[in-house]
Amino acid sequence: MKDLQALLRSRGLPVSGSKTVLLQRLASAGVPVPENARPSAAAPSAPAVAVSSIASIPRDATPRASPVTTPCVRLATWNVAGLRALLRNERGVDSLRRLATDCDVVLLQETKLQEMHVASVEAELLDVLSTGTSMPWRAAWASSTARLGYAGVATLWTGGRGLGATVADAAICTPLTVDPGHEADREGRTLLLQLPLSPSAQLAVVNVYTPNSGAELQRLKYRTSDDGWDGQFRAALLRAQQAPPSAAGSARRAQHVCAGGDFNVAVGDADFFNPDELRMAKQAGTTAEERASMRRYAEAPLFMTDAFRSCHPHATGQYTYWSQRARNRPRNRGLRLDYFLLSSSVMAADALRDVQHRHELEGSDHCPVVVELVLGRL
Repeated sequence: MKDLQALLRSRGLPVSGSKTVLLQRLASAGVPVPENARPSAAAPSAPAVAVSSIASIPRDATPRASPVTTPCVRLATWNVAGLRALLRNERGVDSLRRLATDCDVVLLQETKLQEMHVASVEAELLDVLSTGTSMPWRAAWASSTARLGYAGVATLWTGGRGLGATVADAAICTPLTVDPGHEADREGRTLLLQLPLSPSAQLAVVNVYTPNSGAELQRLKYRTSDDGWDGQFRAALLRAQQAPPSAAGSARRAQHVCAGGDFNVAVGDADFFNPDELRMAKQAGTTAEERASMRRYAEAPLFMTDAFRSCHPHATGQYTYWSQRARNRPRNRGLRLDYFLLSSSVMAADALRDVQHRHELEGSDHCPVVVELVLGRL
């Protein structure tokens, strides 16, 4: 019994229940049971539940947009679930390098870095991203001071592709204040990257890691109330849409806003694999309150568009997060928690070209999302 519990614990699985229950749990997870822990021949065998018997969720294709001849900027967002762990993971390092070859801006969430560790990790990360290219990457960080080794985001950018060296050199990245009266604002959850595209246009890229409501929904009220995180973050995005003049006495720049990150909510029924299960109404990320709050980004006064749904309105089985404990990724039993939201000015300019979930890139319990914008239209 203790051997079974130790085996379950090592795989991050629950250890409660009878021996029969423990054996079933191991079989369901596809974990080999040691010979000395198996039931004797005289005893009835625990019914095995093959992993393959758990239904997989089909994933609709999301065709890529037709090529364009004008310059584009590609932005990626990825919850890495611990950056130092990712950099020790061969698949994670390979995924970062592949993103670096495709993208101009990379937004990372849940870096879990203390401020004292940023310098050393930054050096290692920039070395990974710069492999095979002569163009430098730049980085900005927000780390949690409320809880050490928790949350945290990083924004990285380069002028080596469509963005160009001039824009990359002039870019400014700073923390974005959301709710200074609450500890969530001290958890390193937001960064604002200002990209001066031209004298008349600027792109504000917001990196966000939205607070999770918690297993007991202890943060649900704060998360979804008008004076809580979501309400305050929407107000911050509205401020970001109001650009300052580009120079003394000159006309106000057009301020395009792109907010990317882990919003910790599956907004539609198509955005998680089991919307018909009643228990999901009380699970963080799928409560009615969180989903209604997410829909408000599309309403006045923000009028922001979910870029993925704009490009692929009917796609099902397209998720960005899978529970590692339940081993759900191979069966695509997931949730879409990671988004790019675009301001109405981006959509009016017809600048959105494509969005893709990069399921093939591994190393975390999330996958990256990549959005492509046509620079010449902004």
